[in-house]
Amino acid sequence: MNEAPETRRAPLGLLLDIARLRASPADLPASPTLLLLALVLNLLLTVLYLRAMPEEATYGRMFFGMAFGLALIWSLLRIWGREARFLQTAIAMFGADALLTIAMLPVTILLLQAGENDPKSGLSQLLFLLWLAIMVWSLIVSGHILRKALELPLLGGVALAMALLLIQLSVGHWLFGMPVAQGSS
Repeated sequence: MNEAPETRRAPLGLLLDIARLRASPADLPASPTLLLLALVLNLLLTVLYLRAMPEEATYGRMFFGMAFGLALIWSLLRIWGREARFLQTAIAMFGADALLTIAMLPVTILLLQAGENDPKSGLSQLLFLLWLAIMVWSLIVSGHILRKALELPLLGGVALAMALLLIQLSVGHWLFGMPVAQGSS
């Protein structure tokens, strides 16, 4: 019996599917190199995103945000006894976040410009709703990744993603006086 050879999908396509809730972190290769690429891409996009913001952020805050995010992912997987899933889960979290930051960046820039001109305009309100929708979708994507990695229902994954975000923002505020940014989420 002839079986078709296994086709490997490109990581970018898999990350897009993860961001659309159609793939799992387990579909990604467990590659330290790919994790490094996801982290670098996420860092570069976070720099662009934060440069669009009116307040100034430091590189120390960004690096801390990434390191703390990695530590939170590792801790959760360790608690659940799923440490072997760390690379794929971290790649999925930071890679999907980078893709969502790409979507968030132009919306944020336009929202800030529209808000300066007329914060109560229909355009400002529409852009805010779009920005909010991307933020909510980002939490859903993070929840999807966590549910697959930890074998939870989607609602449990989303609740966990929200808790992780609140922990990260709280610790960042406590250490730096303002939230620690990690891309759009």
